[in-house]
Amino acid sequence: MMEPDTDSLLRALFDRDAAAQRRALAKAITLAESTRSVHRMAAERLLDGIIGRAGQSFRLGITGSPGVGKSTFVESLGMAAVERGHRVAVLCIDPSSSISNGAILGDKTRMSRLADSASAFIRPSAGWPEHRGVAQNTQASIRLCEAASYDFVIVETVGAGQNEYAAAMMTDMLLLVHAPVTTDALQVIKRGLFEHVDMVVVNKSDDAPDLADRVRDQIASALRLARCNAAPSSTRDRGFPPIAVASALSGAGVPDVLDQIDRYRCERAAETAKRRRRQESAWLSDCLRALAPPHEADPILRKVDHSQFDAVTSVISLPTFARRLLSADREVGLASS
Repeated sequence: MMEPDTDSLLRALFDRDAAAQRRALAKAITLAESTRSVHRMAAERLLDGIIGRAGQSFRLGITGSPGVGKSTFVESLGMAAVERGHRVAVLCIDPSSSISNGAILGDKTRMSRLADSASAFIRPSAGWPEHRGVAQNTQASIRLCEAASYDFVIVETVGAGQNEYAAAMMTDMLLLVHAPVTTDALQVIKRGLFEHVDMVVVNKSDDAPDLADRVRDQIASALRLARCNAAPSSTRDRGFPPIAVASALSGAGVPDVLDQIDRYRCERAAETAKRRRRQESAWLSDCLRALAPPHEADPILRKVDHSQFDAVTSVISLPTFARRLLSADREVGLASS
């Protein structure tokens, strides 16, 4: 099998020609998502080649139950961000069949206006049940989007409503979209979302404005109660998540949501840096466990010198680092046997 020309892909990824750049980005993400070994190695070379160009964006996770209007809201928010001069990349995670592993990948068809924008890139990907609402290589896809100069990256999750930890562990902010007519406001707490959500948006306010306001107040009361009863080391330290009312269809309230996101980005810069550091460690764990069984990967992880973490990752990507750690450990094992 012919190896992908990663040098040409990298040049196109950094190209100022928007069309060529989008094609290169789509090919690069395809390599990152592939299960073929030759493609995985090519993806690692690409990630090594973008060191220093990634990490400059704001990463926003958007979750919510099916039917709350996540895709419509993502398009409306993305268009508002484009109008403010941002370059927006949207990674849509579509649910996969547990029988065939197939996915429809149809979210992009709901974002036709954003898809037509020269300042936006939309990529649907298949989610896997074991990765809890996100795709297997979303971390790599985020960094490839950043390398292509997209400064506002949105990850739209499957939105199962039960396991949002994975989405929170790869984004700077997690936003929950809620619809007033879909579920009880208490579901925000019952599903364990409060521990991970940084903002709540009550969508579809145009359908029933009074109901939307009432649901916002109900969510605020429920979250306030949960915060009072929370352990000191969990939700109480993270503060009270803002709750907004908006209509993705009409656009009402969406600019205000973007204002709150910008405010969060400025006020939580130090916290975001710490959050990303934890995310890097978690991604290294995922990379190692994708290469080796837990009984082999876990001892390696315990031996990682985190004081040298920044120095290493400023030269090579985490997937490459994980592969080298595993190779070195196996060589030591062979030498001692």
